[in-house]
Amino acid sequence: MRGTLAADVCWFLPKRCHPKDAQLARGVAITAGVLVAVSSAVAGDPYDGAFRGILEALCCYGGYCALGRYLGIRDAGVKLGA
Repeated sequence: MRGTLAADVCWFLPKRCHPKDAQLARGVAITAGVLVAVSSAVAGDPYDGAFRGILEALCCYGGYCALGRYLGIRDAGVKLGA
């Protein structure tokens, strides 16, 4: 786990509580999408906010999948579906 996204971000957690890298990336992507959707809903456009929130989450997780190895935040041997 050394040198991965979970090791860098979750350093304060015990080793047995560390999430897998893909789980952490999905959690961050979903959180970003929900924040975008809620902020747009508060501004008065809930349908556009929901669309933008889903798009934000997909782009965030897609960026992790595409660039994770090159940026050094994902192990090369880890499968994303696991």
